[in-house]
Amino acid sequence: MLRLLLILTVTLAASPALAGASAWQELLPGVMARLISTDVVTGGRLLAGFELDLPEGSKTYWRNPGETGIPPIFDFSTSSGLSNPAIAWPHPLAERDQGYLDYVYRGHLVLPLKVSVAGAAPSLGVKVTLGICSDVCVPATASFVLPLNLSRPDEGQGIRLEQAVADVPVPWDRPQPAL
Repeated sequence: MLRLLLILTVTLAASPALAGASAWQELLPGVMARLISTDVVTGGRLLAGFELDLPEGSKTYWRNPGETGIPPIFDFSTSSGLSNPAIAWPHPLAERDQGYLDYVYRGHLVLPLKVSVAGAAPSLGVKVTLGICSDVCVPATASFVLPLNLSRPDEGQGIRLEQAVADVPVPWDRPQPAL
């Protein structure tokens, strides 16, 4: 009985790594990142994401980093069975530091990714370069691979990704700027 309980515990503990999430990687001390996925294809598209956990006092930058930031770079060329990756950028914080305006993220962040599924056995691969700042700004680079299991949805990652999509501003298609 004890052996069965031990096997069940190990299996359940390993399950999230086998489902819709890659293993966490430490980009810099205390800065963790991974890929996540709903593992559900709707209309030929899959919702995935880049999840980043920054320690207190650290920040990274939006697609337009502002006056002093380091722009993020995402290279999806190592993906297979996927095409047309598009990042949906959540609304950043506008911060003024020493007179310079930057657009940043702090704390926990999920950047939603929408990709077209174009083949069997799809795998999401990305090389990421981010500017991570606390007292000093340092470019951090890492590579991630997430084989997608499209036979079973990952509902937990689906909830996390839907929350992230809700933080993405709606497109403004009117001639006047928004107030």
